[in-house]
Amino acid sequence: MRFPTCSFLCVTFGAALAIVVAAPAPAQHVPTIKQWLAPGYPQELVAAKKADRIAWEAYEEGKRNVYYAAAPDFKPRRLTSFLEDDGTDLTNVNISDDGSVVVFIRGSAPNRDGWVANPSADPNGAERAIWAVRATGGPAWRVAEGSNPALSPDGKWVLFTKEGQVWRAAVNRTASTSEMDKGLKPFIKEWGTQSSPRWSPDGSRVAFVSNRVDHGFIAIYDVKKRRVHYMAPYVDFDGSPTWSADGKQIAFLRRPGLPFGQQAATQPNAAAAPGGRGAVPGARGAAPAAAPGGGRGGRAGGQGGGRGGDQGGRGADPRPGMFRAAFEDGSTLKVMIGDPATGAAHEIWHNAADERVFTNINAITWAGDALLFQLEPEEWARMYSLSTIASNPTPVVLTPGEGMMEQNAISPDGKWFFYATNVGDIDRRHVWKVPTSGGEAVQVTTAEIQTYPTPLASGKYVAVMSATALRPQSVGIWPTVANADAKTEKRIYPTITKDFPMDAQVVPTNVTLK
Repeated sequence: MRFPTCSFLCVTFGAALAIVVAAPAPAQHVPTIKQWLAPGYPQELVAAKKADRIAWEAYEEGKRNVYYAAAPDFKPRRLTSFLEDDGTDLTNVNISDDGSVVVFIRGSAPNRDGWVANPSADPNGAERAIWAVRATGGPAWRVAEGSNPALSPDGKWVLFTKEGQVWRAAVNRTASTSEMDKGLKPFIKEWGTQSSPRWSPDGSRVAFVSNRVDHGFIAIYDVKKRRVHYMAPYVDFDGSPTWSADGKQIAFLRRPGLPFGQQAATQPNAAAAPGGRGAVPGARGAAPAAAPGGGRGGRAGGQGGGRGGDQGGRGADPRPGMFRAAFEDGSTLKVMIGDPATGAAHEIWHNAADERVFTNINAITWAGDALLFQLEPEEWARMYSLSTIASNPTPVVLTPGEGMMEQNAISPDGKWFFYATNVGDIDRRHVWKVPTSGGEAVQVTTAEIQTYPTPLASGKYVAVMSATALRPQSVGIWPTVANADAKTEKRIYPTITKDFPMDAQVVPTNVTLK
């Protein structure tokens, strides 16, 4: 048998083998999983409106807890003591205006069958409930079963929606606390489906959305009088209520009500359905609810649709208003401002009849003398500002540039809009700020990566999530001046010890293929 002659590969391999045998490389230390996961991972950063105090949720070796820090030293303190790795989620962190109380959710979101995850197989079962803890210390306590809590400005109450109604629970219970204030029965029970409860700045009123299947109202609840009235009620879909800073005005979005043709489609057996026409959407026997403004550009109840939408096989219907909803002037969206005391409201802006850009505004937020809303009219998401004091306002872009506008927040005084973006640095994220009424945007943070800006009450600081290619995500405190020096960042959590394998990592390099 003949063997092939040795090629260059054979010689090279042999030489390499000889080198390895002659001079073995020293064994390298391989970092352990425990070392990599040792630093806590902060999430859900929030700030008080009237004090320089912040809170966040931290994930530490499988345990989830709430942390807190306050000016001037911003020394982090763990407020809760959930010290078992039981897989119970912790989300929806809220803090009172003065920073004295923090509320949060324990338990995972239910699946489509209503089951809450039970990772530890607790025989008592699992729940999704609202909890609270004091910033001064002491054990956390369960407030009520519920989710998405809206904490009152004074930290005494939480509102949440369940079964289509608004519920309330006292953060601090006493022996005389009623079933209603324990969150055991609805606090506000109205016709239709209630959602989006919003406290007024002084806590004396609550605004919420009341969906009636083919139209919807903005409802105002007076806490002292225990009375509900509506903001300029009509046959349209009203939504996204937002309060002015002084609580004397409220703004909301108005879209056309459900077109006649789609009303029949959403409730084919309305007379026979339990609850009759207008039964709570989602309830047993109730017809599926249409999306607000569903007459234009979308499907509602599997039928209809608007411009370019599915007409259910009927073809275009020439009769105005049959399957397409619009106001008399041809617009499909109005921004309204009203007096919550009287219920009177007026329009300040509407989109054009042939609008291409401002067609899908889903939410507005009052900030200073402007209303802010987000759209993605082109390649990048943008934030827009609409004046509440101009006689003929038009939307103004707040976040121009080639890049993403991501996590964002409004300063407590409503004058500044902070946002994380990669404009000017495509590989990283930095925090910028811009006046909410419009103006030039300026960069605030300058180090490697900063996201989730959270401006503090004094206006002097902005808390962020800070990281580098090698250092894990941390909570950092920055001054709010333009182009702040990276050395001014104060990282407060977590503490990175010598055991963390920083040197075992590699900084990625951007490779562009042309």
